[in-house]
Amino acid sequence: MKQLIILIFLLSLAFSELTLAQTTLTKKVFETGSKTHFDNFKKCDFYFECDCCSGKLLFPSSSDFLFVNYCMSDFVVTKGTYMISNGEVTLNFDGKRIDVKYNWELEMNPNAEPTYFVNDSTITKYQLNYKIEKCEKTMLVNEQENETFIAIETDLLILGELEELKKYKLEGLLNLK
Repeated sequence: MKQLIILIFLLSLAFSELTLAQTTLTKKVFETGSKTHFDNFKKCDFYFECDCCSGKLLFPSSSDFLFVNYCMSDFVVTKGTYMISNGEVTLNFDGKRIDVKYNWELEMNPNAEPTYFVNDSTITKYQLNYKIEKCEKTMLVNEQENETFIAIETDLLILGELEELKKYKLEGLLNLK
């Protein structure tokens, strides 16, 4: 009986590792935030009670990603390439940063132009590593010295998210098709 329990445990562990190895991120959208705003592993969901603590991680292809960080009516987009290996996702940021800022003059003058200011800049290239984990959905976990960041798979459609970015005329800056 003890051997049967050990065998079942080893098979479930092997199946879990196989499932993580087969994870694909292509055409998926993840919601991002810190562990501070993560409800718990059972609910597998965020609760955001702040203006600048959420984002989205978009995987439009088998090698490219877009990272969108929101702060009130503004947002920042960074991008790069990713790889999956040994139950981890490595994001290699290519140094391109696009800031989209709301024109607050519109609050006083409805005829002010433009609605949003779009600026691109170059930042230092960097890398983030996420462990692939599971709760009710696929979850990516990035542990840093002072904070843990989490990304949770959503039911959002990648095409809808890319169309949203195109509304700000970012397709040329981000090489969106």
